[in-house]
Amino acid sequence: MGQADSAPAGDIPSSPSVASPAAPVSLFALWRVFFWIGLFSFGGGLMPWIHREVVTARGWMKNEQFLVGVALSQILPGVNSTNMAVYVGQRSRGLAGATVAVVAMLTGPFLVMLLAALSYRIVLGVPWLHAAMAGVAAAAIGMLLRFAYPPCRRSSPASCRSWSHWRHSSPSAF
Repeated sequence: MGQADSAPAGDIPSSPSVASPAAPVSLFALWRVFFWIGLFSFGGGLMPWIHREVVTARGWMKNEQFLVGVALSQILPGVNSTNMAVYVGQRSRGLAGATVAVVAMLTGPFLVMLLAALSYRIVLGVPWLHAAMAGVAAAAIGMLLRFAYPPCRRSSPASCRSWSHWRHSSPSAF
């Protein structure tokens, strides 16, 4: 066993899980990645996307570091992807990085909701759209009744004829 094969006594070999990225990550780069993830995501399943951006495409952290973040984000309260944004930002740039990543991830959906609210106010002023929405609502109620009636008829024909049964089974529809 040569000297190159072993570490000198007293030295602790560095673990890949504590290695930092070669170049510091800019706050703008963190913001851009998490803004796009937040803006174009819907529902769950964001961990693979975050992994692709952070580990595979940009090399900001090693796979082992990312998996530690996944485990941590799952045991902490809150949304896993938001917790992961905080973790990646903190590992990359400390408190400023964590703040930038989570604000960026939430900014896109916030702007979309503001745009939707403003659009709704504009749409309220279009008279023919009111008639169209009333027709869509009537069609939706008709579809619900069409799909609810056959199972009801098979289970208890007498209850299907009772208005009180329909009124109490779906109070929000009426």
